[in-house]
Parts: sequence; C-alpha cells; structure tokens
Amino acid sequence: MKISRLLRWVPVILCMAAIFSFSAQNAEESSKVSIGVVEIIEPIVEPIVKDLDPVSRASFMSDLTTFVRKSAHFFIYALLGASFVFALWGFDHKRRILLLPVSVLLSFVYACTDELHQSFVGGRGPAFTDVLLDTAGAALGAALCYMIFAGVSAGKAKRAALQPGKGSVNEG
Repeated sequence: MKISRLLRWVPVILCMAAIFSFSAQNAEESSKVSIGVVEIIEPIVEPIVKDLDPVSRASFMSDLTTFVRKSAHFFIYALLGASFVFALWGFDHKRRILLLPVSVLLSFVYACTDELHQSFVGGRGPAFTDVLLDTAGAALGAALCYMIFAGVSAGKAKRAALQPGKGSVNEG
C-alpha cells in the first residue's frame, strides 16, 4: 500500500482522537469548555438579550449553551464524515458511489461507540439523539466532500479529454 493512501487516514484518526478526548471530559470539564465558547459569543448576542428579564436571559443563555454543544457534535462529525470520504477516495473508482453510505455508516458506528464511552465518564451518559445528530453531521460532511472530489475529478477528466492525443474532439 502506498504511503499516500496511509496518510489519507490521518484526518480520520485526528477526528476520532478529538472526539474521544472531548468525550473523556467529565461533565464539569465539558461544561467549562461549552461555557468558554458561549462567553466568546456573548458579546455578539448581548444586543439581543440586554432588554430581557433575568429569567428569560438565563433561559436564552442556557439554550445558547445547548446550541453550542450540539453544534460541536454536528461539526466534528461533519469533519469525520468528510475525512472518511477523503481516506477512501483513492480506492476502487468503480465503487465510489458506495463511499457516501460507507463513510456515514462508519461515522454512525463511531458515534455509537462514543456514546458508550461517555457512559463510563463521570456525570456523562449516552444519548441516542446525539448519535443521530452526529450521523447527520457526518452525512453532510461526507456529501460535501464527495461532491467536491467528484467535481474536481470530473473537471480533470474533461481537461484530459480536451488535450491533444487524449481522445479530444480536436484530433483529426
């Protein structure tokens, strides 16, 4: 196997390592990370919440924290899904259409194992809704990566066909 094919798996491994690392944080550590992100966003939403009563403001900020946490799930799994497409792209050109479902399936399986992992972490627990969100992110990331790669490949094939000696219409 070529070294370049092995190197294509580095993004998959890095995504999985990041997911594992975040999932290994106990509930308090995980909350601190989310709150840290919300604190960065807070000046942006301040004009929206400045006139709210304290209860409504607290509710909004709680919802924002949940949104940040769920967005992180979606985003990291979008990267994982795209990484799987990237890693698998170099194999069997005839079966590339299978890359999308295979990438999403592999991401789904990892999401399931990730939620199982969280069940062993203090204050954390598994949630199938997170698996579904993770899988949706993976599907979007995989689809976007697939479309980009397919577009680039089609462009290369079109350019190659137009070059003299490559079966172009300019040949006489």
